[in-house]
Amino acid sequence: MRVIAGQYRGLRIRAPRGPGTRPATGRVRESVFSALGSVVVGARVLDLYAGSGSFGIESLSRGGRSALFVERSRPALAALRSNLQFMGIGDRAEVAATSVERFVTRGEGGRRFDIVFADPPWDISSETLAGILVLVSRWMNPDAVAIVTRRAGDDVPAVSGMEVADQRRHGDAEVIRYSRE
Repeated sequence: MRVIAGQYRGLRIRAPRGPGTRPATGRVRESVFSALGSVVVGARVLDLYAGSGSFGIESLSRGGRSALFVERSRPALAALRSNLQFMGIGDRAEVAATSVERFVTRGEGGRRFDIVFADPPWDISSETLAGILVLVSRWMNPDAVAIVTRRAGDDVPAVSGMEVADQRRHGDAEVIRYSRE
């Protein structure tokens, strides 16, 4: 898996082996970033369930201002930190080594985000994911978007205060873009 465009284009993103991490394919990332366009430039990004960091790293490569990665799996954290170090982007990136659930309930001390990515394990319930997105929406700027990746055919979470702006299927994945109401 490689960075698709921008400053780090072509650099390899390492992912941990095994069933615990399911990195977003290049096709999915290309579609997401094509739809986002120039919104990424200067954006503050929150990458939930970051895994190897492909969404946040792609954002930074395309001109994002900063990225906060939230991941709890030790193998994924090792891959993520290795990727950030290899690309030399540690100064614009921060890693929160905790579960997403714990992260969203503790608060973020006034930080605001322009783009939120959530690529959770496919077995997470729509209700749980909706609750997480409601909590995260408190930290989103008025024009911010949330990009959620789900298994195709799974329920689309209904999120209070957010509306589905776009929904696209890519093989076995479905990408849902939310905007604030």
